Amino acid sequence: VLIFGMGALFSMLFLKPEKILNFNSAVSVITPRGSKALTVLPDGSVVWLNAGSRIEYKITKNNAVREVTIDGEAYFKVSKDPGHPFIVNAEEMIIKAYGTEFNVKAYHEDKVVETTLVDGSVSVEIKNKTSNKTVLKPDEQAIYYKPTAEQFENFLVTKGIDPALYTLWIN
Repeated sequence: VLIFGMGALFSMLFLKPEKILNFNSAVSVITPRGSKALTVLPDGSVVWLNAGSRIEYKITKNNAVREVTIDGEAYFKVSKDPGHPFIVNAEEMIIKAYGTEFNVKAYHEDKVVETTLVDGSVSVEIKNKTSNKTVLKPDEQAIYYKPTAEQFENFLVTKGIDPALYTLWIN
């Protein structure tokens, strides 16, 4: 124990963090079914993960890249940083925020991807379809219906919703 403690102390005092930490490495946070998780990202943003969910993000040297990929459901409370947008990749939907609160539901097996805005504003677009880009305001929800054998893809915005109905799971 003494040797281990001295080695840890030496590494903290004399080695640079760049040599210890592997910057640009991917980190995954996974929540098993039947549980929830709370995590704080390197930029200070807070994420609540619902059951059976997973987010992945990269650690960068100065936290300049603020991008996550999600499979499942998560509530984001994004720290403000006007110079660096916070990007969420949810299936075909791309959500960009600069300091806001919103919920994303994007389980791979579901037929829809939903983004519900609680506070602030976010821009939402569908990959490779810039004509579908829209900006959500509080109490609005963007819904993307994935294409299936029976129907074409569809994208719509619902206004005047109660975000509390879509975020009750975090409590």
